[in-house]
Amino acid sequence: MDTSILMMLERASKNYSDKVVYRNGDESITFGELQKSTQAVGSWIARELSPGNPASVLTGRDIITPVCYMGAVQAGCFYAPMDSTMPVARLNQILGVINSQVMLVSEENLELANSLDYKGKIVAIEEILDTEIDEDLLESARNNLTEYSPLYVIFTSGSSGVPKGVITSHNSLMCYLDGLNEVLKLKEDDILANQSPLDYIAAVRDIYLPLITGAETVIVPKNEFAMGGQLFDTLNKYKVTTICWSAAGMEVPAKLGAFEEVVPQYLDKIVFSGSVFPGKYLKIWQENLPNARFINQYGPTEATASCTYYEVKEKATEEDLLDVEQSNAPQKHLSQGITEISIVIHEGKYHQVKKMFHAIGKEVFFLKRIRMGTLLLDEELAEGTYRKLTADELSGLMRITCKEK
Repeated sequence: MDTSILMMLERASKNYSDKVVYRNGDESITFGELQKSTQAVGSWIARELSPGNPASVLTGRDIITPVCYMGAVQAGCFYAPMDSTMPVARLNQILGVINSQVMLVSEENLELANSLDYKGKIVAIEEILDTEIDEDLLESARNNLTEYSPLYVIFTSGSSGVPKGVITSHNSLMCYLDGLNEVLKLKEDDILANQSPLDYIAAVRDIYLPLITGAETVIVPKNEFAMGGQLFDTLNKYKVTTICWSAAGMEVPAKLGAFEEVVPQYLDKIVFSGSVFPGKYLKIWQENLPNARFINQYGPTEATASCTYYEVKEKATEEDLLDVEQSNAPQKHLSQGITEISIVIHEGKYHQVKKMFHAIGKEVFFLKRIRMGTLLLDEELAEGTYRKLTADELSGLMRITCKEK
């Protein structure tokens, strides 16, 4: 059995050297290029960090992100992923817990990185991709790397207070991947489509399954998930055969009537997780993709993404599953002209945001509050559920209230 994901990478780079492993629009990287790029990054990190230490990574949904992750591992270290779209408060929380001495950052996020409460060394990943590979240094750095060494630390949303870091070992991930592929049976001609941020636990499937199968992962632009038929056009363009998406992500194209415009011709393996998938939307997927396999997975971050699954062979009906839809949004095609906007207001009531946009001739179809003062929305809460505020959260809100008075 492999003792680290580096053995998976090395084997894949030999077996599929010239084959694309990750693709994002016009950009792509082959298995062979991935091996060399991670070794170059690892050679740089090995001169900055001692083996066994964490390297923070601040990037986005880009093919450079896995290079950062595996570059840290090449140096005998582990990585702490952070997405550039996270609130600054959460980024600072994570950095405060990790206490890493090095942060790898994509060039476009350098300004953000320099604004954070971070005292370590910040480097743009693009600046070290051409570092000369030092094989002796890498071998020395990896001497103590075992299957039980930490691979990454991913932070939960903090449903019980401050976000906690969950450390996953090489062995845990490799066992998960082996078990998952026993179910999926991916081959080198399979194409996966990534939905989630690459710092999120669900993304480990899209990042690492190619290393044991020779498959390819395509990063789908975030905005296309709200554009119905265009999303399915992209799946057809890249001949996507496999998706591992959230149930909520699969609901959207069904709601928008995407199947009335385009049907994903190559899609035959569909994994969904994260929340309840209402029967009426699963029914739409099943009716339009009668030959596809539908697999429901469940598992927390602490269990390396998923620890149980159920292959749905029954035909769904509207009564099969709990319908949790609460939205009053018009049930019509929104694929034309839809825009996602983040807005901050300091006061307002009685549908203030909707009124503001209506005043300039725009309508709000979906509104989600993600922050109130220092209080961030708990991403692990299912739709329609709640939890009590922690003492720290109450204290933060009280401080704001006192200042306003």
